[in-house]
Amino acid sequence: MRLVAFILGVVGTLALVVAIVQSMLITRNSRNWISRAVSAAITGLAVAPLRLFRTYVARDRWLSGLAPATLLILLTVYGIGFIFTLGLAVWGSTDLGVWESLYQSGSTFTTLGIVEPTNATSAVVSFVGAFLGLVVVAIFIGYLLALYGMYSSRESVMARLSTYAGEPAWGPEFLSRAAVIGRPASDAPRIELVLNWVSELRLNQEMNPILASFRSTSSNRHWVITTLATMDAVALRLALELSDDVPADIQFLTQGTLTLAELNRRPVAAWTVGRHMLEAVRGNVTRDVPTLSDEEWREGWDEMVNAGIRSRVSQSKVRNRVEAMRGLYAPDAYRLAQKHHAIRAPWSGERRLPAPVEWPMRAGNEDLGTPRSR
Repeated sequence: MRLVAFILGVVGTLALVVAIVQSMLITRNSRNWISRAVSAAITGLAVAPLRLFRTYVARDRWLSGLAPATLLILLTVYGIGFIFTLGLAVWGSTDLGVWESLYQSGSTFTTLGIVEPTNATSAVVSFVGAFLGLVVVAIFIGYLLALYGMYSSRESVMARLSTYAGEPAWGPEFLSRAAVIGRPASDAPRIELVLNWVSELRLNQEMNPILASFRSTSSNRHWVITTLATMDAVALRLALELSDDVPADIQFLTQGTLTLAELNRRPVAAWTVGRHMLEAVRGNVTRDVPTLSDEEWREGWDEMVNAGIRSRVSQSKVRNRVEAMRGLYAPDAYRLAQKHHAIRAPWSGERRLPAPVEWPMRAGNEDLGTPRSR
């Protein structure tokens, strides 16, 4: 019986080491069942009381603790798991009782060293436990540093984009603010910046899925909404024939579409998306399923017109092109916005929980600088 316990303890310890390597060291989305179960459980508990909060700001404040709590609990689960498996190994290799064995494994894993091993085998287990305790803490600290570095990179670009996109971000607002201050439409947004940003967004969140749950420093900013608004701005620029670099804009929309699709666990072919985007820009795709209501489109169109943007093509043709492009990426953005409880900005879809549309300060509105909700 003790031999079986020793073998189970060794195998369990090795399994936990593999799990930590998969979760925090492997550079791809290889989360194991432990991290998935912890993440699902904590997310379920965090989301359950959201209906009790009357405002989005209160919900956002509550959800801001979700990702940190998940990480801390995950570390705790790994620690308890190692103490248990090492305790099995100690119990199986000594004459100690169950509680004495767990006490010794806890002493060695936490590097307290308050219990001496009783034989050579338990001494080896103690050394291994002490080593694993140090390694686990070191890996976790390094993982946190890398994770917060990715978070800072994501948020800094979003803060820069908010100057044009507004808070919350809205596609037509990009072009409207640029027009008001005299910036060319090709800089709203600047492709080099957003292309790199959306590519890193996909890479970082595929490597570390927990990053998607980290909330922004402002309740009016969210990575899903900023991505959607940026893509809408580029789609509008192409549809209005205001782009100075059509291939680069199409490349960005293709990358953005791939990012949203893959974060939704929906694989798509890059060339297929790029070809559909090109056809939409040329006006060769009809609008089958609108992603915007007539009212939503009119609000965006009026915002741009009031800001001084003049179209070289008819409004109906512009909308047809925009809807064809949005049909490739907006559904995935809407699903991600619902999943992560993003702020309900204009043109960002419905939410499961009732929420009004929150508007940025509008450059093309008569009451300049006045946000509104509905």
